[in-house]
Amino acid sequence: MIWLTWRQHRGEVIGVATLLGVLGVLALVTGIPMRAADAPCLQATEACEHTFRTFREQYGVLPLEIATWLQIVAVLAGVLIGAPLLAREYEHGTWQLAWTQGVSRTRWLSVKLILVLGFMAAAGLVLSLVMGWWLDPVIPVGFHPDRFNFAAPVYPSYILLAVAMGVFFGAFIRRTVPAMAATFAVFLPLRLGVESGLRPSYRAPLSGDSGGWASGNWVLERLFVDSAGRPLTRSAEEQLLNLASDGDLEAVARRLGFRQSTTYHPASRFWEFQFIEAAIFGGLALALTALIVWRVRRG
Repeated sequence: MIWLTWRQHRGEVIGVATLLGVLGVLALVTGIPMRAADAPCLQATEACEHTFRTFREQYGVLPLEIATWLQIVAVLAGVLIGAPLLAREYEHGTWQLAWTQGVSRTRWLSVKLILVLGFMAAAGLVLSLVMGWWLDPVIPVGFHPDRFNFAAPVYPSYILLAVAMGVFFGAFIRRTVPAMAATFAVFLPLRLGVESGLRPSYRAPLSGDSGGWASGNWVLERLFVDSAGRPLTRSAEEQLLNLASDGDLEAVARRLGFRQSTTYHPASRFWEFQFIEAAIFGGLALALTALIVWRVRRG
């Protein structure tokens, strides 16, 4: 079964390995000079912001562009590798031959799932390590979406769920193209919905005058409040903006007795949020895998 699975999916293995190899070469060629350069300062000052902006313009264009495109790798893994895994067997009728050659359907399915899911999880881990190393100097904040989404264990969990979802739709729909479409239509909104809607609420955010990106915190909201900590009324906001139209907004706010309050998640929560999100996607992948086994055993 292991040899048969390799024969059936060696094209996908070669394709994924080629992608990782090309990505690794690009990361090394551009990342080594980037890390050899002077590290940009991260203080919340105008001089440091200018230095960091210059550093990013010089070294960050390629890794940031590739990170944008690689956001779709997980869903493509589900569409191109997961969905055809069983759907193609049903379409071509080869599942009937496999189950009459002395191999139980449970063993047949188990070998396929363990090898394919295991390989894709390992590939996701390698990709996350490469991208994390490459992006670290130009995105020094862990909670930045590009850094967070590519970190381990979150990124491998995206890959696992996408592939498991593709296999799931292939097992139930039994047609390759519809299973691909269903995987794309469900996984992408789910992943983006978790990022924008669920991730900020993994823990109750803190409020205070803590710094933003320079301290690595994930800033959710900044607003001016009065001396009692209450958000400004609309009239007070208009007064503040009118007085500061030609000056320093924060200086005018302090003169009026206002201060800026920040709602944020501290940088120390990064790994906690990583494991929470990985547990969500990994748990969904495990549940779908159980449903796949149930479906195939029913025939």
